[in-house]
Formats: sequence, structure tokens, C-alpha cells
Amino acid sequence: MILIHNFNISDESNGVLDGNGLVKRITIPVLVIRGDSDMIVTQEMADETVRAISAKAQFQVVAGSGHAVFIDKPGDFMSMFEAFVGK
Repeated sequence: MILIHNFNISDESNGVLDGNGLVKRITIPVLVIRGDSDMIVTQEMADETVRAISAKAQFQVVAGSGHAVFIDKPGDFMSMFEAFVGK
């Protein structure tokens, strides 16, 4: 079974698994989307992801959405996605 805490591409341990450092290999822009009611990925976790990816990351929060933004707010998700890939 793969659990979310078993996935760690950072340079640091997440308390369960040492990071493998692969985050350094990300060279393309990344869109990080989080629903403001997400009970799986906290704001702190999202902030940590954005910091790790650095200047390549664009962060968006979707109001009234949980973890599955593409299901909860498909129109908002598609607008953000289309604007991002259109760059």
C-alpha cells in the first residue's frame, strides 16, 4: 500500500521517510492548487511544497473546495489550469 507520507521528494525527512532529493530535478513551472477546506493537505504542507519547488511554483487556493478541487469546483479548476498551461 502506498500512503501519502511514503512519498517524499524533498531533501528532508518527513518523520516517516527520508527525502530522495528529486525536487531539485523539477525544472518546469508547477501549478500547486489547494482547496481551502482540504482536510488532507494543510496550508502548511502546501506552503512547504511551494517553498521546495521555489520560483517555479505558482500557488492557487480555491474557496469552497476540499482535497479534490477538480471534482468540487471543476470550472474553477479548469480556468486555473487553462490559464497556467496557456503560458
